[in-house]
Amino acid sequence: VLLLREKFTDVRFIIPHTAYSAATLIALSGNVVLMDDRSSLGPIDPQVLWQDPNTGAKYFVPTQTIIDGFERARKALKDDSESFQAYLPMLSKLDLHIFEICENAEKLSRQLAQTWLANYMFKGQKNAKRKVPDGIIPYHRWNLVIEVEKTLKNKRYYERVFINACIRDHKDDEILYIMANETDKKWLMKQAEGWKNIYFAAMNDLTAMKWGVTFENESANVREFDREYQGGVHFNAPVRYMDDGLDDIHAGEREREAIEAEHKRLKAQGMSDEEMKTKLSAFYDFINTLDLDDFDKRKS
Repeated sequence: VLLLREKFTDVRFIIPHTAYSAATLIALSGNVVLMDDRSSLGPIDPQVLWQDPNTGAKYFVPTQTIIDGFERARKALKDDSESFQAYLPMLSKLDLHIFEICENAEKLSRQLAQTWLANYMFKGQKNAKRKVPDGIIPYHRWNLVIEVEKTLKNKRYYERVFINACIRDHKDDEILYIMANETDKKWLMKQAEGWKNIYFAAMNDLTAMKWGVTFENESANVREFDREYQGGVHFNAPVRYMDDGLDDIHAGEREREAIEAEHKRLKAQGMSDEEMKTKLSAFYDFINTLDLDDFDKRKS
């Protein structure tokens, strides 16, 4: 980046397809980044050269992977000393200073990205160094602002962040916080008392989900995101959900409608009553495994 800036005052990067890790970081140092519908920027993912003490083989490992491994081991040591034994083989292969190296690499990559964006792409813009959300998803007339909090900060920090986000930066948007665990989620939800457009979920809600994930705010309102039947990580448009207390009745009605539709289909094929009874029994067992709220999308 410094070599380029010694020779050129205006730098444009073209991303015809993908840019990952260091390429993403370099692209953020430009005055302009040119992309189309097929282009994508991958995460900034610092890596360190690591040598296996058993085989002597050398290869690059993502710093975040090592940091996460240390954090899990530290949590296991604190919460369950027996499960900590499972981490000993991994820790025996690592020098403790590697943890500091990884954290410094993560910090440096963030500082470089922030500095280059403020100095070049967003030069002259007010608040160029303000906090950048982890993700923004346009949706109709507002945005869904994504914030991932792996570790909690102090109460005063969040008071300032909530005010800036809800009044200055994203007053017409909805802010979705993903917390490391349920305890952190409940704590931060309490700090967000009074902010109706901030919703929360925990990492476990994402990893354990089957057909979707639910975010909730401190007023017990929820935002549901349906996961597409074909799998993957794409989500359909969010659904505003308010419990009317009739969920069981609605589910029963959808179940009855599904069975009646299947009965008509089998009858049109000229099946006997006995054959239809066998088929419908199997069909009933099948739909009991489905989320009937999403049945219309998946009945085929």
